[in-house]
Amino acid sequence: MFNMKKRVCLVVLFAVMTIILISTVYAQTEEVDKAYNWAIKEVTSRGWNALTVREHSFALLALGYDPNYRAPGRTSLIAKSLRLANGERCWGDPDRNLAPASENNCYLLSTAMAKLALEEINYNPTEIDLIQDWLARHNLDITSDLFWYLELDSNKAMTCTISYKTSDAVGGDHIDTVTMNDDKTLVLTNPTTSACFENRGDINLDPNRDSYWLKIKNDATCYNIYYIVSCQAEDLGNYVATIFYKKDPDDRIYYLYNSVASQESAGNIQLLPISAKCFPKTANDKTCDYETTGWVGAVLEQQGFAGEPQLRKLLPYLVAYKDDNEKYLPLSFLYAISEINYFGSALVNSQSPAVLSGQYGGTAGGFWVAENSAYGKYYDTALSCMALGANGVFSSYPDAAESITNAKRYLVRPDVQAADGYWAQGSTVNARFRDTNFLLWACFSTREWIDDTDCEEAGYNCYVSACPTNYLTVNLACEANEICCRPRTACEQAGGVCQETTCDSNTQQDIYSELRQSCIDAGLGNYCCINLNSCERSGGTCRLNLGSASNPLCPSGQEDGYASLNSACELSYGTDYICCFSSGTRPNECEEQGDDFVCRDECDEYTETQVAYSCPEDEVCCHSSGGGAGGGGGNAGNTECETVYNYICRDVACLPGEIQMTYDCSTYGVCCAPCETIYDCLEQACEGYQVKDYNDIFGLCEYYTETKCSDGFDNDGDGDVDCSDYDCYDTTDCAGAGETTCEGAGHKCCAVGATGSEHFTELDSTCDYGNCYEDCGICSDVGYCCDECDGTYYSEFDDTCLDGKQCCSACGTATQIECNTNSDCEKGYKCSNNECVKAKSTTWLWILIIVFVVIIAGLVYYYFVVMKKGGKGKPRKEEIKPGFPPTSRPPINRPLFPPIRPTTQQPNPLFRPPMTFQPKPPMMQQSKTTTMTKKVAPRTPRSKTEKELESTFSKLKGLTKKK
Repeated sequence: MFNMKKRVCLVVLFAVMTIILISTVYAQTEEVDKAYNWAIKEVTSRGWNALTVREHSFALLALGYDPNYRAPGRTSLIAKSLRLANGERCWGDPDRNLAPASENNCYLLSTAMAKLALEEINYNPTEIDLIQDWLARHNLDITSDLFWYLELDSNKAMTCTISYKTSDAVGGDHIDTVTMNDDKTLVLTNPTTSACFENRGDINLDPNRDSYWLKIKNDATCYNIYYIVSCQAEDLGNYVATIFYKKDPDDRIYYLYNSVASQESAGNIQLLPISAKCFPKTANDKTCDYETTGWVGAVLEQQGFAGEPQLRKLLPYLVAYKDDNEKYLPLSFLYAISEINYFGSALVNSQSPAVLSGQYGGTAGGFWVAENSAYGKYYDTALSCMALGANGVFSSYPDAAESITNAKRYLVRPDVQAADGYWAQGSTVNARFRDTNFLLWACFSTREWIDDTDCEEAGYNCYVSACPTNYLTVNLACEANEICCRPRTACEQAGGVCQETTCDSNTQQDIYSELRQSCIDAGLGNYCCINLNSCERSGGTCRLNLGSASNPLCPSGQEDGYASLNSACELSYGTDYICCFSSGTRPNECEEQGDDFVCRDECDEYTETQVAYSCPEDEVCCHSSGGGAGGGGGNAGNTECETVYNYICRDVACLPGEIQMTYDCSTYGVCCAPCETIYDCLEQACEGYQVKDYNDIFGLCEYYTETKCSDGFDNDGDGDVDCSDYDCYDTTDCAGAGETTCEGAGHKCCAVGATGSEHFTELDSTCDYGNCYEDCGICSDVGYCCDECDGTYYSEFDDTCLDGKQCCSACGTATQIECNTNSDCEKGYKCSNNECVKAKSTTWLWILIIVFVVIIAGLVYYYFVVMKKGGKGKPRKEEIKPGFPPTSRPPINRPLFPPIRPTTQQPNPLFRPPMTFQPKPPMMQQSKTTTMTKKVAPRTPRSKTEKELESTFSKLKGLTKKK
């Protein structure tokens, strides 16, 4: 009877705890819903147009799941951008709500945030690429601002060669020899002739003593090139080559850039090219901005560019200047960009400790806040959630689950979250809105994506094949073979366009209020604008032609425009319209083309070309050859090209009938000489297997022969007799008859050759990259083209796959791309915009419930079985942490960028304190782990009741696992 009562009590307790757990989860959901409702109310009351770009981007990220907010939010965000002539787009100050006036006023931070928001709501991929292109091309190179070093290490003395080809105009191969002594010091044997290396790499060392490092010279030709290291010694095992850097020559902190171990004895090592980049605050800035660099790098990585050279080159700046920018929470950007676990672990450990709070229950602590934070703990917590992958957008850190859970518990505490649902750091309303939306998207993101409303539900009509007259196509769902159409507004029928923002006075004209109302009624915006044509932008007016097509006539007192302006009016208003100007205001067509165009009685025979643009009567339009389309000119008389040889310097390229020479044109421009014979030039280059003889003053082209190596030709124009590209290995080593380079022989230098492709090993040495094959390999040579990878990812072969697939050793589960309903998609996916997208899973909720149930059952067992026995359970074995080995070479695949801080103890084989001169320890050392034992008291035999209780709990655990 007693046992039965105890079992009933346990079952009741188990049920109560489960109900409490589920209630807690749903209570958290209620608090999050409250925050969403507050954010929606704020957007509705303030309006999208009033939001700053930063606020707007976070709100669109949080609320973009719903088409009622997605469409107007997208339209308004686009309206705050500037469309450039090349199609690219950028945004202005992130904390203002205005579009930039020019590209120089564009901010990279706001553009990155806007790109992230638009990409998350599935905005046009082509437009996303154009935004990304604008971001990527505004990077700054800061390689020369850092100090770079090379270290070599092995288990014994050795001799190494460093091979490289500098990136200057002359180029050429360089081979430096380095000796590593028994005490690990390095000696460069050719210090006076080395192009890129110096002895005594650290200025803090005794200048009379050789150092453990070689300093890489601060020379642009030594950056962005590959260094090939090859070491030899008797019975030499593996060896390591390492590049590291610091931001100040007197700094005692070093940062690891690249470390590679040889894969076998005497194997070559290829080190990554040295490069460091950053991003400025605005398009015209020339200095790095830390927050901007972090955001741009993270957003580019989020689109799938992890590991790309551009992003890898951001890390030296972000690491070296981390301590100067702690207010921006640098660890979040470092992990988001690099996905290196070192940074992920450091970010998790920087979270405020989570402890149980008795006043409200739940967790106190669990937030992130940077030192002297720029935005406060809620913004920083959202940034950390984003970087650690809490919402699945960024790659998740494997050990971040507990930290993210603690953050969520903290955020929904009643003493943390406001009663209305928002989170506030201080009393600033804008900060509330910014932080609440950022937190909802980054930490919670619980709302399911809602597909766009179908056509008829939106109040429009479906038609077969085409829309009727005065209807426009709308991208909403209809039945198969039908399209959705909506009637044109009165504004659109008048030739205008409905938009959210005011019309641009430079390119648009505001249509009167009656037509504005048609836009408002249709929900398409608050303004009706019509684009000005080229006549109207030039100050003219489109009028009815009072004459004929061949003799146009404007009203009295006005003069007609030139042909292209008249055509603009015909296109806008009909064939009876021409462009008219008030007397004396008609623009000059020729001189409107630019400063290089001018109207004259006749053009200068030598410096100008007559073109077809119209001029006043009896004048012609002349285009100066000194710029623009003509190719350049204007470095007259003060250069070798013009003064010594009497040729012409042009800004960009030589004109037809001229050949480019190598003589100096000051700081810019090219030297151009007239062609003397038909063999001189063909499209500014020699034809076929011809070579230029620069010893000939006219640069004549002559056909290739096998004797060119000894024919006295100076084919690269450097003043020395050398070889041609067609019969020589390089500019100094002439080949024998019939010999050539890999590419000169019609083969290819490849990382992997195609299946069955012949390998020309004798020409491998002529390849700057890879080896010489008949043809390069494709993805099928190493794996498969997949939608999803389930194995090794071969990114270098992606471009040989179609439809944007990835090259992988094995494919993951394929998912159907096109769909009409959710039933067309595989399990775990849903249909959105006729595409199967991954559905958000609630599996985590059930896993959480099961885990908590098991924990509670264990606590109950401990209370009724162990504690009731007076605590006489089995004593715990004393925990002994294993010992750590002496410092030694880090593993080959160690993180790339953790800071290396000198110590006063025994120097590390790779990073030694500058003022320490003890011999280096052996490269590889074995660690010893000491194990301690302790006597354990004999266990008391269990009673029958205890055995039954243990059996009962075992069954309960088994049932829990089955669920």
